[in-house]
Amino acid sequence: MQLVEQGRLDLDADVNDYLTSFQIPDTFGEPVRVWHLLSHTAGFEDKPQVGAYSRRSEGLPDLEAALIDFMPERVWEPGLYTSYSNFSTALAGHLVAEVSGIGWDEYIDDNIFRPLAMTRSSAAQPIPQALAGDVTKVYVAGEVGLVEAMFEYSLLAPAGGIVTTGVDMGRFMLAHVPGGQSGDSRLLEEATLDQMHSRLFTHDPRLPGNAHGFWESNENGHRVLSHPGDLNTAHACSLSSQNGTLGSMSHTTAMRTPSRLGTNCGLASWITRFPQLNQLRMPTWR
Repeated sequence: MQLVEQGRLDLDADVNDYLTSFQIPDTFGEPVRVWHLLSHTAGFEDKPQVGAYSRRSEGLPDLEAALIDFMPERVWEPGLYTSYSNFSTALAGHLVAEVSGIGWDEYIDDNIFRPLAMTRSSAAQPIPQALAGDVTKVYVAGEVGLVEAMFEYSLLAPAGGIVTTGVDMGRFMLAHVPGGQSGDSRLLEEATLDQMHSRLFTHDPRLPGNAHGFWESNENGHRVLSHPGDLNTAHACSLSSQNGTLGSMSHTTAMRTPSRLGTNCGLASWITRFPQLNQLRMPTWR
């Protein structure tokens, strides 16, 4: 959305207009447009991406090569159905790299993490040495109890390749509450932030849909925007209510266990069960 604000990226443009080394096949008369990637309505086949994650940091392919290797079939005309697509998210990240002229991870570091003082976050793979020693341990269910597992790298890096902390995510979330101010910095002008948070697609006006990269829900009369995410060994979710009253981030590193249930964005249940929390205001980060 920063590149949209600068007039360098058009949400309604054919993604092939920005791609230089490969193209999305012209399967249907309607091209895949940039906004289809943000709303997960590109019509790509949803299939297991075998080999899209690695527990080795050596020999990771660059994002462009991974997109070519893992390109799914186009099975629906774009704009008809929502079907979650890691490929779409990764392709959107690649468009950022194509338009900006720098790597996706470098763009995120320069234009999001540094302005918001997210000093314990990185989009680089492998993880920078300064942060590698602090990466949390992850676990899976063993025959008896939990068993420590190896850290996973996502070959489609914009879809799961960031490491961060709860404190840093708090700074990011403050940049998405009304006003868009996080400390002394902001990511977007207020009009662009409002556009990013506006509904982009829904299957029916009576149902929640999604915004530009966020998912909608209605909790006790509040429109809530969120985005959960999973690897095989970790789950995280961040969300905020759109009147700026509350924000939350949840994280678990024990997957495929009963404790995994109910960890998805606990703020929704807080707003529903404790409506008096609606009177709270999101604090200014200091």
